[in-house]
Amino acid sequence: NEGKTLLMYTTPYWIPFFDLQNGNFLAFDFAPDTKGSAGQIIRFGADQEIGYIQADRLDLFLESLMDVDGDIQ
Repeated sequence: NEGKTLLMYTTPYWIPFFDLQNGNFLAFDFAPDTKGSAGQIIRFGADQEIGYIQADRLDLFLESLMDVDGDIQ
């Protein structure tokens, strides 16, 4: 996580917005570590001991889901 997320299993400041259907979630991180930023997108849950960064911002996360034509994959 390169110092972007807290080394915790969970915190009330990680706000899930998508259930990955395997006990894991995508969430907004409002308690980032020193190199992170509030609102970054993380993945956490049953299969992970800590939160993992998915994107630095929501817009970058959404862009990562799009193909070259701008359609969501």
